Amino acid sequence: MGKSKALTRNQKITLASIIVVAVVGIGGWLVTYLSKNTGGKTQNADVKINKGDKNVVTITQNYGADINDVNKIVEKVFAKYDSKNGEVERLQQENEQLKEYLVKSVERTKQLEAQGYKGEAGKAIEDLRKSGDATKLQELLIEDRDKKRNDLIKRNYEISTIAYLRGDTDVALQAVDEILEIRPEDVIAINRRGLIYMLRGRLDDAVKDFEKVHELGIQKNEEIWQAAALGHLGLIYRTRGDLDKAEEMHKKALEIDEKLGGLEGMASDYGNLGLIYQTRGNLDKAEEMHKKALMIHERLGLQEGIASDYGNLGIVYQTRGDLDEAEEMLKKSLAIDEKLGRLEGMANDYGNLGIVYQKRGDWDEAEKMYKKSLAIDEKLGRLEGMANDYGNLGIVYKTRGDLDRAEETYNKVLKIEEKLGRPDSIASTYNNLGLVYKERGDIKKAKEYWVKARDLFEKIGMPEAKEVQGLIDSAGDGKK
Repeated sequence: MGKSKALTRNQKITLASIIVVAVVGIGGWLVTYLSKNTGGKTQNADVKINKGDKNVVTITQNYGADINDVNKIVEKVFAKYDSKNGEVERLQQENEQLKEYLVKSVERTKQLEAQGYKGEAGKAIEDLRKSGDATKLQELLIEDRDKKRNDLIKRNYEISTIAYLRGDTDVALQAVDEILEIRPEDVIAINRRGLIYMLRGRLDDAVKDFEKVHELGIQKNEEIWQAAALGHLGLIYRTRGDLDKAEEMHKKALEIDEKLGGLEGMASDYGNLGLIYQTRGNLDKAEEMHKKALMIHERLGLQEGIASDYGNLGIVYQTRGDLDEAEEMLKKSLAIDEKLGRLEGMANDYGNLGIVYQKRGDWDEAEKMYKKSLAIDEKLGRLEGMANDYGNLGIVYKTRGDLDRAEETYNKVLKIEEKLGRPDSIASTYNNLGLVYKERGDIKKAKEYWVKARDLFEKIGMPEAKEVQGLIDSAGDGKK
């Protein structure tokens, strides 16, 4: 049950320093800054609320006696909007709240002035002071709100990118959800959320997001997003054992990326096709695809992609039995992943190195690698990785004769695989449980699991069905 790396597109976000300032919204409330035009310069006001009388709000300033009483401003506003809307009763009911936010707005508008809104603020306040017209003020606040909202989105892009690369999926998902609350059809955020769901094994949710990305790509005539969605859907089909559908998706993605000349996308497609061929046992074709991906990633200087390619080549060599070359590739991959802090990649590397040591008969070192991989996958909440780790540890325990622990571990695998819906891995786990029962001498129970494994392998068209049938045929009559 080796671990393989799936190449995915990640939207590159430039890191920047952004300061997000809280914005007081304006609905029926007035948010204003009281000033007087004195030669084009805006003067500041010290705000004091008389605690003894909630209905009295005064401002100590030098604008002149005509505006030193906020009640006059509120009355002017009431008159202005009552004459249009006949809403004087409602406004009077909100009188205290209006006054409260009017005073709070002074400090807020000082911030806006310092941030480059000096002229706009002056015009908005002059209109309010003279006629009670808050049109300019509303426009100013909406402009400022939209700017801060865009800054918040940028910041969440940055947080989600760093958190996703680190494997901190809780933080990444929270940041993406905040973006989607503001922009429900933000294709970058939807794609990122799909990747997070896929990492966590929430495949149905991931499919919905990637299908939405594909739909938006068609609506906006953005083929790059169509290709990205197809590639990710292909990964899910592969995980679920539908290799033909997975291959179809990756070839469609490759066709688009080749048309666009998108080298990074092409590298992802080649790598993903390589994984299909690996699963089918076509190692020569898999090696060809991974080397094509590696050549592009090296040309582009994309370290994350290079690490994945080394890891995938390591699996090919390990499957062929070329363990020294496999170990070399996997250690190269691990060195890059450690440098980048890519936890998911490190987990893959440890798991695959464990298989190399296992094939050499170094069970202690294999167990050590599998446990390192499991610790990371548990931290990430990465179900697919955890299933692989438990499966590999089960092999270690079975080989040592610790059959109870092996059975316990394989049952953990089965529970996860059923949740993920990965038929090839479910079949492998049935086979492994059958081997445990065979070691115990319970041939009848062993054959029950092998029949399940054989039938499932046959259903998904995998050659392992013949191997399992051989176990059934050689097991005898099934009597204990």
